[in-house]
Amino acid sequence: MAQEKTIMAIGWNREFVGTMDKALWVHIKECFDEFSLDKKYANFCPIIQSSGTGKSRVVDQLGRTHFILPICLRDPKTTGFPPADNSIRNFLTNGSTCTKLQAEKHVEAFLSALFRKTLELLRNLYEDNPDMDYWQMAGDFRRRMSEGQTMNHTNKFRTNFYNRVVTAAENDTIRAATEKPTSYSAFIDLEMFLRERVLGREVRAEELKGMELVPSDDKLIEKCHPLVIIAFDEAAPLTEAKGTENPIFDTLRSKLRKLNDCSLFTLFLSTTGKISAFISPSGMPDSSLRLLLRELELNLPFTATGFDLFAKRGKVEGEDVVDQEGLFALTLDEITSESYMAHLGRALWASILDNASGANLDEEEIKYIKEVMVLFAAVKLLNKPLFSNWNPVEFAEAERFACLAQRLPLEFTSTTYVSRNHQREQVENHMRICLKVDPTLESMVTLAASEPLLSEAAYAIMQNSNFHTVDTLYDVITKFPIDKGDRGELLGLLLLILARDAAVRKMNDKAMWMGMKLKRNKATDQPVEWKRAIPVSTFIESLFNGLEPKILEGIRFHFKDAKVHFNHFKKVHEHKVLNRTYLLRLLARGAGVLCANSQTAVEAVIAYLIGQGLSLEQIGCILVQVKNAREFANEPWDTKAKDTGGKDGKEPGEKKSDGEKPDGKKPDGKEPDGKDEKWPIFDKMDQFALDIYNDDDNPHPVIRICLIMGSKEPVLRAREIEIVNKKGKKYVAFDIWCTGLSSEYLRPIQKEKEDDWSALVDTSRSWEDLYKMPPRPRSQKDKKRQQNPMRFELQTMDTAVATPWPFWYNYFPLPGSHTAPRNLTIDVTALRRQKQAAISARQKIRADKEREKKKTLPTRTSARLADKSLTPLDVDEGADGPQVAPESEGETEATETEDEDETN
Repeated sequence: MAQEKTIMAIGWNREFVGTMDKALWVHIKECFDEFSLDKKYANFCPIIQSSGTGKSRVVDQLGRTHFILPICLRDPKTTGFPPADNSIRNFLTNGSTCTKLQAEKHVEAFLSALFRKTLELLRNLYEDNPDMDYWQMAGDFRRRMSEGQTMNHTNKFRTNFYNRVVTAAENDTIRAATEKPTSYSAFIDLEMFLRERVLGREVRAEELKGMELVPSDDKLIEKCHPLVIIAFDEAAPLTEAKGTENPIFDTLRSKLRKLNDCSLFTLFLSTTGKISAFISPSGMPDSSLRLLLRELELNLPFTATGFDLFAKRGKVEGEDVVDQEGLFALTLDEITSESYMAHLGRALWASILDNASGANLDEEEIKYIKEVMVLFAAVKLLNKPLFSNWNPVEFAEAERFACLAQRLPLEFTSTTYVSRNHQREQVENHMRICLKVDPTLESMVTLAASEPLLSEAAYAIMQNSNFHTVDTLYDVITKFPIDKGDRGELLGLLLLILARDAAVRKMNDKAMWMGMKLKRNKATDQPVEWKRAIPVSTFIESLFNGLEPKILEGIRFHFKDAKVHFNHFKKVHEHKVLNRTYLLRLLARGAGVLCANSQTAVEAVIAYLIGQGLSLEQIGCILVQVKNAREFANEPWDTKAKDTGGKDGKEPGEKKSDGEKPDGKKPDGKEPDGKDEKWPIFDKMDQFALDIYNDDDNPHPVIRICLIMGSKEPVLRAREIEIVNKKGKKYVAFDIWCTGLSSEYLRPIQKEKEDDWSALVDTSRSWEDLYKMPPRPRSQKDKKRQQNPMRFELQTMDTAVATPWPFWYNYFPLPGSHTAPRNLTIDVTALRRQKQAAISARQKIRADKEREKKKTLPTRTSARLADKSLTPLDVDEGADGPQVAPESEGETEATETEDEDETN
């Protein structure tokens, strides 16, 4: 436990990278839209994502420019960062043991105390520094609340502040309702203080309260709304009902609704809690009938936490990439290293690895962290405590699903209650990514994103003697609502994965379970990298058993310097991704390709690289077609096979070819060898027809594999042929035809497991919509807004599945004029300029009114501020001397009414 806490704490202090904080602010602004206030239940939204994706860091970064009250409710029994605010968590969770009425008083007392003590603290800190504006104050407050915190404890400043809040809240629960201020009035006081820091110290009280704001002031305030954000991190305890009719979260969001017209927004960050409690109005008993009847809406969750933020971005010689900053020419040895893999995917891995040296650790601890990155990833994937040595253990269904999903593209297809529960469990406990939540808030789109380090961890876990891979896939297909594929694709991919794993074990002295931890060089005492780049010939020999020696010799000759690198498969959405431009980038993250739906020529593509340097000119491929139908013949040259239905002495389901003799020989009595026959099924597997190569490219040799798994009779055929394309380009192709699922010809299949593989055969959506945001309300469409960076971040999280540039930008940018949305910044300097312009405009309007010697009467009354007593200056020094302000609001309004009556 102590080792895991050390590893977790290291990554927090790394420099923030990405645009997620800007995306979050845009999302908050859209949720806070005043035009849709009558349709929204309350001004809050959850941030939903799996562990290690940087949810807390995004909020912390936003706190540098916006005033945020961070509250962490983490269970002390769990690990994570930042540390828990124990006093707040204990106070709020105690409210869950009360009656509903007591819970309402409990939450009201907490909010009132929080706002009052915050204002009291800000006045003590910044009253003597009138020149500090809102943005400077927000950044300084964030620094005071976060600096010096450890894995176990918050700093003294933060602890004392929240202790004062809890003490005040406890006192308020005892006092009578008439003796204590409401949370509404307490927040208005806090908002007045922050408004003053936005608009400027010299602003009048009437202007401050919104009664005389000039247009420039109004626009500035609108850009800064909401002025206060409360962020509940690890908010799961709020959803646990202990004694009340509903969890304390229901009471809290009901109280937040009463603050809807205040400049306040609330975030709930969740990983380990019940996601449904934050996103679904029907996920639990709810006192708000208007939510259940859909009369009011909840805001959509924020999920765009970014991917590949710390990747060593690759470049290809000859490609014209506009954003050349920080691009590197990578080699095969580099992309297969554990360090490179750790910099792909979620920010957690790279943050830990890169900051280990600066974390006040001794040299041995730093070595240990570098050694056990795969081990640590396995811990996170299985959601188990850190271990030093695992004996064979039992794995739960959800754990086995998580491991297989990191290697095969397992997609949930159902939106039933059971399916939603499976998905939530995978996101909450097993590192699955939540891409977005459906606008109905009833279901979500999830995926096991391309993270080579997690896939490597899944590989290591699968070597445990108690992890039965074939049984796991069978359970996944039969018990989980996933897309099984139409042609047995998952089964074919599993064969390729197991062949890859066998080759890796062979190259690394057959090391299996202990492969999680890197070995050390005895001479240097430094970690030694595993060999992960597999020679093509070694991979083919690990997949097939019984290939003719001549075929194997030909493969070794033509692919002597070619190697494959993949530890997982990624399903792509577009056929165009099969081009070499994208295959090279997929190889760089250790990903094979499962082709898009309706791609009939091939099901899978594995890229290989000749030599060390990543170059388009050195990329070739292995094409794989998978079929599980029974009507295919046993021989590649036989195109007229059919199901005889039990006639002619055949069993039902067996095939008979025209002209076939009972002994299986050809009509002329010769043994079939295929040398002089056409193999039509391979004709469609053409590298040029599939746009892997352009017509003028010089192709490399190709291996074309056809796995006919529905056949009962095992057959293995192979040939070497020369192909000439329409431009006269010649290349060599090795065609391998394999029918049935037998250990006789397929090495990954064990003899005693043949029946299990056969059982698997028998068991055998538009993608752009995944990245589209729900349509905005009409009032928002009419407003000029910045481009939403959330779409960009979502596309980076589902890396390498389609041709648009954001899918590749963070780790291996495509050629062309593509840059990240860096212009979407929170420009405090521009806001400050706008503030100065607003001050000048305000002074000019004030001077004009003074010169006209007219009393300044309220032209607009803010309904939510009118109940607060004004604090205007008794004497306002104008251009023409002192003007006495009206004695009260009521007197002013009475005067207006009398004047109107006289006019009438």
